[in-house]
Amino acid sequence: MRLKTTLLALISLTALMAGEPALAQQTSNTAVSEALRMARNYADADNLKAVVVHCDEAILLNPKCIEAYTFRGWARQYSGAPSGALSDYEKVIQLDPNNVEGYLGRASIKMDRCQHQQALKDLDIAMRLTPNNARVHMALSRYWSEVLNYESAIEEATIAIRYEPNDSMYYRTRARFKSLLGDMAGAIRDCSTAIKINPKDAIAYGQRGDLLIQSKDQTSAIKDFEAGLRVAPHDISCNFNIACEMLNSGHFAEAISKFDVVTRLRPSKETYILRGYCKMELQQCSEAIKDYTAALALDKSDAFIYFLRAQCRAQSGDIVGSVTDFTISTINKPSLGINRLSACLQRFWYRLTSSVNDFH
Repeated sequence: MRLKTTLLALISLTALMAGEPALAQQTSNTAVSEALRMARNYADADNLKAVVVHCDEAILLNPKCIEAYTFRGWARQYSGAPSGALSDYEKVIQLDPNNVEGYLGRASIKMDRCQHQQALKDLDIAMRLTPNNARVHMALSRYWSEVLNYESAIEEATIAIRYEPNDSMYYRTRARFKSLLGDMAGAIRDCSTAIKINPKDAIAYGQRGDLLIQSKDQTSAIKDFEAGLRVAPHDISCNFNIACEMLNSGHFAEAISKFDVVTRLRPSKETYILRGYCKMELQQCSEAIKDYTAALALDKSDAFIYFLRAQCRAQSGDIVGSVTDFTISTINKPSLGINRLSACLQRFWYRLTSSVNDFH
């Protein structure tokens, strides 16, 4: 009886020990899946740094997780880390030489670096692996546009649409190439089709609005930008375009509110300059100076920004700062000229004497 009990205990222990690797593997797979799920959630929230962090977790748990390398490559590419993205895509290809996503990702990085012939080699491999893949044809469409062959770019986009007729992005892409060839009517039709397929595609509204601006139909363009903001209040393109139209029509306060959204989401030199100009028009010189200073932090070589900040400083009474900025601007770009400095100083002097006269 005692021997039987001992034997049963041994059998149970052996079974338990044999099951440990399988249990550990199951736990590891669950953790990898959870890390990838979190990465996808952060991708939806446009938090690319968090995507990378969770892909790192998945790779640490499973160094051969192709999905994690692919996803991390995408996040790195669009967060400004192309070298890391390239290494991820190459790892995907190393793990699976037949993985189309790896070749498409690597080709995309090479096109970003203007290595077009190398990119084409990767795209040829991807095409041989999956000739009926819409994404491969869209990548080829981009390649042809990069080498300025817009007819071929349109042809490849059209093939992609044939395989994926309900993807609004493909119509938007073809619209862009049509507009580059001067086919504005065809481009607008493609954008309209994209909106019909996906009424919540804010990019399509913004793109059609841009085309309508070029076609001198500002009223319809503004309607499109507003429609885009209704479905995506933080869409950068629609906010920026409405801000520019408000600036052009002299509605500077309203333009500033839209530029605020853009600078919060994607700061750029151009947006700071335009918002600064609006503030200048509203006599908010100190606030305009802040915008021009922010613009210079992004590009210290831009003579025109120094010139604009000099004007603000002259209007606010900072003559030393104004002369310093004018000096830098004219050194960088002599065509700005000393006459403009003189005109600004004259305006400052007039404002100063007017204030004195008002005081008396």
